[in-house]
Amino acid sequence: MSAPALISVHRPKDLKSLQEIVARTEPPHYFLAGGTDLLVQHKDGFIPPSTWLDVTGLAELGGIVHDGDEIWLGALATHEELVRSRIVRRYAPALVDACRVIGGPQIRWRGTLGGNLANASPAADTVPALFTLEARVEILGSDGARRQVPIDALASAPRKSVLENGELITGVRFPVRDGARGGFQRLGQRRAQAISKVSVAVTAVLDGTTFTYVAIACGSVAPTVVRAPRAEAILREGGFTADAIEEAGREVSNEVRPIDDLRSTEKYRRAMAGVLLRRALSRLRLR
Repeated sequence: MSAPALISVHRPKDLKSLQEIVARTEPPHYFLAGGTDLLVQHKDGFIPPSTWLDVTGLAELGGIVHDGDEIWLGALATHEELVRSRIVRRYAPALVDACRVIGGPQIRWRGTLGGNLANASPAADTVPALFTLEARVEILGSDGARRQVPIDALASAPRKSVLENGELITGVRFPVRDGARGGFQRLGQRRAQAISKVSVAVTAVLDGTTFTYVAIACGSVAPTVVRAPRAEAILREGGFTADAIEEAGREVSNEVRPIDDLRSTEKYRRAMAGVLLRRALSRLRLR
């Protein structure tokens, strides 16, 4: 294991000063928020000599807002803030479920949504839920240019994203869906403070037993989080019925692309993707 690399740390007072610091300092640049991933990676020698920018004091990156027909989540929103938000509980219940099982209380109070996304892990618990919300990630460039990236285009491979040096995630947007129900299920080595072996998120809107909207996403079953369009189609056609739920569970096991690794096997992950989808769908009745 390598020794921790030398770093220089800066604390910008606003987004303008952040851009100025990026322009005059040496790359690569890392943005420090909760630090629950970045500090561990640095301690373990996985971070090169770099410039760090502590963004924890930037008010522009905080908040949870019902903005017309969209919900905006600031990049600095912590997992615990998302769990406690009335807005998120109403319109993104799958995200609430996901945030509830991240780490322990200390991690949930420090870890941020933006950091979870920037880490680009296929096992990140918030990401499948955001897939089912069809979220868009807002990004600010070092030159002040802003762009939005669909959540399913953010990660390109494990621990790799489309973010360029100096680009910062500022927030996430997703459309308001009245009557949204959702759930998140996962399996890990332990019940808490464990990386997911497999996870499944569902967001749906029901009219009686008919799905007017349904989205399914799975984590830890491919190089990036993936949607399950064939399972979704089964539910749209078959409705909220026991037969359709059973068939969708079988189909999602075929749609995922897991591997064998130290945490689990390909065969187990396929089987559990179906089990977790059935559990998540069954819980929609309780929402």
